[in-house]
Amino acid sequence: MSLEGVLVRAIALLLVRSCQALPQFIHEGHFLSNNSFIYYPDIGDYGDRALKCVTDSVNCCNNSTVGGWRDESGRPVYQGADGTTCLYVTRGDGVISLNRKRGCTDHTSGLWRCDIPDSSGESQSLYIYISNRRAYGQLVLLSVNFTLHTELRASVPEFTISCRTHGGPATTVQWTVNGVPVQENRYYETSQLILDTSLNSVYDTRLRVKGRKCGTYNCTISNNIRDYLPEASIDEVNGSKTIIVAREPTNLTTVIPESNSTHVNITVSWESQDYVVYYQPKEGPVISDRVSGGETDTHSLDGLQRGVTYYISIVALSPHLPSPLVGPITVIANPPLIYVETSPESLTTSPNNQFSVNCTARAEVDGQSIPVDIEWIRLPSLLHLVHLN
Repeated sequence: MSLEGVLVRAIALLLVRSCQALPQFIHEGHFLSNNSFIYYPDIGDYGDRALKCVTDSVNCCNNSTVGGWRDESGRPVYQGADGTTCLYVTRGDGVISLNRKRGCTDHTSGLWRCDIPDSSGESQSLYIYISNRRAYGQLVLLSVNFTLHTELRASVPEFTISCRTHGGPATTVQWTVNGVPVQENRYYETSQLILDTSLNSVYDTRLRVKGRKCGTYNCTISNNIRDYLPEASIDEVNGSKTIIVAREPTNLTTVIPESNSTHVNITVSWESQDYVVYYQPKEGPVISDRVSGGETDTHSLDGLQRGVTYYISIVALSPHLPSPLVGPITVIANPPLIYVETSPESLTTSPNNQFSVNCTARAEVDGQSIPVDIEWIRLPSLLHLVHLN
């Protein structure tokens, strides 16, 4: 059996032993969906002797009436075959079959119509498209959805994205990452699979991604049949889906540089890309700052006030994520600046070697003075230390 015969079996909707009341397409005993199936027979050059062999046939029938096959111009396809005829029909048991001889390549591509009169004498028409190409699909609007087995979090060494279409297999599948077509290499592997043979066949193309490759992934599935059908018959149909795979932010660190001003910068570092930095005072509104960078990002938060505790977190930036990817939260207590003022004039002594020191201190937060508690600590005698030297 040809590869296409196997594929036709794979998408079969119903095993039919005899024709039903309504006109139907049947291939090797399997029902093909009405007016929607594109059938591409296997074309090969087998020599003149093979012309006597029938390689494929498609039946159109109902319970009692034998109709007729016509080409896209309406001309009938005649019964019987000679050495020069590629497509011909056979009749029997209420079935009219469209047949193609092995080795034929001429006059086989095109739109073919099966007309069967109903009880009122009106013909019911079914269409099938036959091409010499090794591919097949359906004339339906493709419904595409994604399945990412890591829940959009590329935190594992490799992950798989499934681009799935309902309504039959497709003729063209194109993966892109950040707008660049995917080529199979040591980072990417692709595979295709027809998952089941239910009412709507499910076609699944899987992209295996290695090495935590974050980015924007796009899968486009098409039935590129515009070149093979009459212009007025049907247009190209396709479905496209985009998904953003992000890495959960890790290794969040914060650094407060030394500063003598009332406002400071806090440097935030984390690993990943295209994220939002959220920072919030202990009492105050949430402030966000969008950041886009490389695998490791460093960002400075400007204008943070002294004496205020801040909660800092990193959240993934993507509307395609089902839930935010939130990194660890760090808490920073930004201490106030304290100024201690002394002067030589503040030191007074008495005749009995007693002395007193006047010390004034002030603290400022955002330019405002705040009360400061002063505690005296006795240190080793400086005179004693000088004496030792």
